[in-house]
Amino acid sequence: MNWYLAALRNFANFNGRTRRSEYWIFRLVDFLIGAGLLAMAIVVSRILHDRAPAVGVSVTVLFLAYELIMVLPNWAASVRRLHDTNRSGAALLLGLIPFVGGIILLVLLSTAGTRGPNSYGPDPTMPFDPNQAGWPGLGPAQASAASPYSGYDASVPGPPAYAAQPYPYTPPQPFIQSVPKFLLRLVLVPVLLLLLCMFGGAALSDLARGH
Repeated sequence: MNWYLAALRNFANFNGRTRRSEYWIFRLVDFLIGAGLLAMAIVVSRILHDRAPAVGVSVTVLFLAYELIMVLPNWAASVRRLHDTNRSGAALLLGLIPFVGGIILLVLLSTAGTRGPNSYGPDPTMPFDPNQAGWPGLGPAQASAASPYSGYDASVPGPPAYAAQPYPYTPPQPFIQSVPKFLLRLVLVPVLLLLLCMFGGAALSDLARGH
């Protein structure tokens, strides 16, 4: 779920790389949410077809709106996934070729990323290593050579060391602090919207007929 939310936060980021597991978990959660909304739209439309057809239309519009909103995050995540294999995001155009292009694109998106940095950035599966080629900044050896104090006598006492200072701000908290509470809200929000459409729409219709 965190990777799904991370992809949403980077909905317009077409730079960098996305690891294979992160990409496919995002696509799986996206598929499950879309399938759930579609199933809800079909069931509600059939059950309330005669009594409240507007409710079915509302849920269908909600499904279509979600799919439309997710177009850009899916494009961005797919481009970063292709970057992870050291390929240009232009490879997404293969999807325009009927049948064969989609299969080729699926294979490319499922290919393991290149080990270490490539043309599009550092390896997202590896921890930060300042000595590794392609990482920004200087490694310990380079930093020591570039230091203006490298030629000073170490026996000469320096200034007193300062004690560690506390953070001047509160450390950032995780986006999801409680997974059960987040999932509960994720389920309750569509249910409340559905109830609002069902009963609120009927109440407004009765009120309009009364006047």
